[in-house]
Amino acid sequence: MTPTLLPRLPALLVLAASLTSSATARAQSVWPPPAPAVQAPRPDELADLKAGGKAGLGVAVGSRPGITFRAWPTRAFAFGVQVGSTWLLNTVSADVSGQYVAPPARNGAGSVAGLFAVGLGLRTQVWFGDDPFVELAVRLPLGFSVLVQGWRLEPFVEAAPVFVFYENRGFGVEGQVGARYYF
Repeated sequence: MTPTLLPRLPALLVLAASLTSSATARAQSVWPPPAPAVQAPRPDELADLKAGGKAGLGVAVGSRPGITFRAWPTRAFAFGVQVGSTWLLNTVSADVSGQYVAPPARNGAGSVAGLFAVGLGLRTQVWFGDDPFVELAVRLPLGFSVLVQGWRLEPFVEAAPVFVFYENRGFGVEGQVGARYYF
């Protein structure tokens, strides 16, 4: 070795070692290529809360007590059907509505969720008696329901402004409380 390289030998050895280690690290990071990360499918959070059910059947009491049905084609959309009567049994009513359901508000443990829904629907009501008539109306249902993980029962409350446009004209508010069983 020449005398001018001798003092620089430690620096050259460090440089060679760092170049070798970085080339080795690059080669190891490129080959074999990393396997793509496989993500487990995310379970449907509402199906999990409703114990797998996408449709529920139940009863409601309030301004028009009766039978209620709700189905969930997607997580954010539900449609409902209700058939009922008044407490005096002098009417028969039916309504159909579509509802947007906001993402669930969960408790800290994630096992209980509150669902807020807003929708649009149509209602018909047939009045019996001395002067029978048919009534058609537009409903704007606003609802809140509770889902508990593993339970198939969904308690709910709903209020609905109603705009009657046939045979009479007018405005009213309907309300009900009930529960649906999901299957």
